[in-house]
Amino acid sequence: MPKCFVENESEGANSGIEHCAISSSDLVRPSNLSDYVFGNIFKQSIEGIWTSERAHFYRQQIPKACFECMELSRCRGGEKRFQGGERFAKDPLMKDPIREAGEETFMFDPEMRPVPCFRVREEPFGYLLCRYNWPVPVSCEAKPVLDAINGKNPLAQLQKQFGDEALDFVGHLYRERCVGFE
Repeated sequence: MPKCFVENESEGANSGIEHCAISSSDLVRPSNLSDYVFGNIFKQSIEGIWTSERAHFYRQQIPKACFECMELSRCRGGEKRFQGGERFAKDPLMKDPIREAGEETFMFDPEMRPVPCFRVREEPFGYLLCRYNWPVPVSCEAKPVLDAINGKNPLAQLQKQFGDEALDFVGHLYRERCVGFE
């Protein structure tokens, strides 16, 4: 459910991004509810289908207004509704972009040590933190802090080494369920 429709804890539209569906007629689609076809499993490898131009095109179908929304990385532009040809319709539940963050404060003991709950995958834009089927994009500049989130360094040390921005970043990762604490 899009965050702009109603505040919620859903993890966004993962179809065609994190998983796909293979029909009984051998067609690979973003989901069981989609008519859009990435390819045929008996005519192409799953890797070839997953990285195909059709799959890439599908993933790029994000309404322009979503690029102004703070929740794009969580929502991923809502559900993609295929309308035939190469036309997609905006998720009917979507409203206006969320442009300001709601107030959210976490209070942690400075001696708590953040533990990663993610795998790091290098991408052209920086890194993708992967937790189950939930990816969190981060910039290249985040790498030193990511390396320091290892269960050994307390928050006080991260703050001393990287500043308050590192604590904000850890808070963001906590919100995304990408870090735990020892």
